[in-house]
Amino acid sequence: ALAVLAVGLLAPGGGSGRARVIRAEVHAPGATALLRLAHGQAQLTISGLPQPPRDRVYEVWLKRSGEPQPTDALFTVSSNGDATVGVPGVGKGVREVMVTSEPLGGSLRPTRAPVIVARLS
Repeated sequence: ALAVLAVGLLAPGGGSGRARVIRAEVHAPGATALLRLAHGQAQLTISGLPQPPRDRVYEVWLKRSGEPQPTDALFTVSSNGDATVGVPGVGKGVREVMVTSEPLGGSLRPTRAPVIVARLS
């Protein structure tokens, strides 16, 4: 499904001429993630990511320079490990979009290593 999405967005006439799709680095066997940037908005499409433990949730972070900054994007995945997540705040200066497993409610600083990293620059 992710390959079809990428082809559709990158093919002539597919999506917007301004759309950019980045294949993210995923640290979970068999999982994939694509970050789609278009019209000043970003969306992360994930497939095959394991469920976080019962007391944890996935959190999206933005890294410019210095420490990663939290977003208000917290999510879990479907029973198949799929999710589509809007990524707020992606704009000038953002170098990476990261996802970590965090305690329910999220964190102000990452408590675990990223499971997903999409490099924009």
